[in-house]
Amino acid sequence: MASNFASTLSWLDSSESERRAVLELVSALNEPGTLDELGIGSVRDTIADFLFPGISTIQTRARYFLFIPWILQMVEGRPNVRAEQFSRQLQLQLCDALDRSHGPGQGMIGREARAALQRWPISIYWLGLERWGIRRQVGSIPDPIRGLIETTVDGQSTVVEYEPDPVLRDTEQVPLLGEGGVEAFFRREVLPYAPDAWYVPDSVKIGYEISFTRHFYKPQPLRPLEEIRANILVLERETEGLLTEIVGGGG
Repeated sequence: MASNFASTLSWLDSSESERRAVLELVSALNEPGTLDELGIGSVRDTIADFLFPGISTIQTRARYFLFIPWILQMVEGRPNVRAEQFSRQLQLQLCDALDRSHGPGQGMIGREARAALQRWPISIYWLGLERWGIRRQVGSIPDPIRGLIETTVDGQSTVVEYEPDPVLRDTEQVPLLGEGGVEAFFRREVLPYAPDAWYVPDSVKIGYEISFTRHFYKPQPLRPLEEIRANILVLERETEGLLTEIVGGGG
C-alpha cells in the first residue's frame, strides 16, 4: 500500500531582512529550475550578493527601481490618505500606463491579477531600495490587512507584526472568480465586523467543493396530513395502554 506525504517548510525569523530573504527564496522555488544537489547555492548567493547587492531573482524588471521610489514619494506627499490603499492604487495606475504605452505583457507586474495580486511591486523591491540607499526608512511596509501595523515605539514610527491568536482564527470560503479576489472579499465581508482582523496570504488555498446534497440528494414526497394525524392517534392509544398496564401493575 502506497502512502502520500506532503512536504512543508517553516522557519523562525528575528529580523525583517531575514523574513524577506526567506520569502524570496520560497518564491524562487516556485519557478522551474534545477536542484542544488551539490549544495553550492549558498556560495553562489554570497558571491551574487557581493557583486550585485540588493538584487534577487524575483526582481525581473529593473525599471521598477525607479517606479517604486516615485510612488513612495507621491504617497509621502499625501499624509491625509491611507498609505497602503493609495500606494496600491498608484501601482495599478502604473500597470495601466505601461500596458497602454508598451503593449500587453511587456515588463509589468500585476497585469492579469490586478487588485488580487498577492505580492505587490513595492514588496518585491523594498529590500533592494534599502540596500542601494534609495529608501532610508528601516523596517517593513505597513500592511494592516496582512498583520503589519504602523505604530510608535520609543517615540519612533515603526511597523510591528501582529501575533496570531489561535482562538480567534477562522476560515472563509471565497468564490474563485470573485471580483478583487481574496483581499476584496476580506475588505467587504470581514473588516466591517472585525476591524482588527488580518489574513496570511500564504495560507490561501485554491480548491473545489462538491455539494453532495445538491447533486445526489433525491427528495421524498411528504406524507399527507391525514396519514400523519392517524399515526399520532395510534401512538397515543398505545401510550395510554402502556400507562394503564404500568399503573395497574403497580397497584
